[in-house]
Amino acid sequence: MPHIRDLIAYNATLLPTCEADGQRPHYQHGIPIHTLFVQDRQALRALPAKPFEPYRYTRVKTNGYGHFSMDGAHWYSTAPEYAQQTVVVRIGAHIVEPLAGDGSPITTHRRQFGKERTDSTDYRTTVQRLLHNPGAWRNSGVREILPDALKTALDQAPRAVLKDALQAMVDLTNRYDWDHAVRALDTALEQGRFTYDQAIVVAQRLAEWDTLPQDAQPVDLAPYDRLLIGGPSV
Repeated sequence: MPHIRDLIAYNATLLPTCEADGQRPHYQHGIPIHTLFVQDRQALRALPAKPFEPYRYTRVKTNGYGHFSMDGAHWYSTAPEYAQQTVVVRIGAHIVEPLAGDGSPITTHRRQFGKERTDSTDYRTTVQRLLHNPGAWRNSGVREILPDALKTALDQAPRAVLKDALQAMVDLTNRYDWDHAVRALDTALEQGRFTYDQAIVVAQRLAEWDTLPQDAQPVDLAPYDRLLIGGPSV
């Protein structure tokens, strides 16, 4: 019996395995199973025009942080503005989605299982809120989980720089994940170029190399400077 830790990942590998098995001769007919399946498909009815949604819906009460509990030990976030409210949650086999009033997902969490407590937080919802109200930065939960150096730099940053950093957090979390976004901003700060553009570049380099090369030789850009200003290049 297979031991499955990640059902989604296992299913992704199971489909091509089954398709490959379709090349095996059928035990009775002696021709590939895939050939028989093609014949069977011709007799199948069309699928419904509207997909079936295998979800159940329930109402939950959020706490002061906008989080709610499901299945006893598992906590999920909504957004700060939904604190101390009742929200509808859509629950699937693999996802948990708290819904806004119009039925759209506030965020999407991977569903957690087991008896031990878990906490699933989508920090993008909090950062999005801070983008509209940077003055709430010092009292935000996002601030408390950042590395000390990054936290201090953002505390001291002008409002425009803070908004740039928050926007970078949102964009990089959407492109990669939260941890990658924080790591890119922290690395950009260490390099002394704490800007939105620098964070984007650092995030891309981290995604390609995992760690930035420490033994890279310095490059003399003076010839390029002279070329651009019209002077001799050598």
